[in-house]
Amino acid sequence: MKMHHQQGVALAKMELAHGKSPALTVMARQIIAAQKKGIAQLERWARTLARQAEVAAPAA
Repeated sequence: MKMHHQQGVALAKMELAHGKSPALTVMARQIIAAQKKGIAQLERWARTLARQAEVAAPAA
């Protein structure tokens, strides 16, 4: 899922670099902001789940 969000950021950055439409420039900036928030949330969930797995795992 993280890769999906990263691809959205990459495509939006391509629009910023090469696009000509002011409306699409605005949209690309919005997409980048939203996707970065999504990536951050996924990373927080992954860290939380990893900590929970460590706590739940029996000691060796």
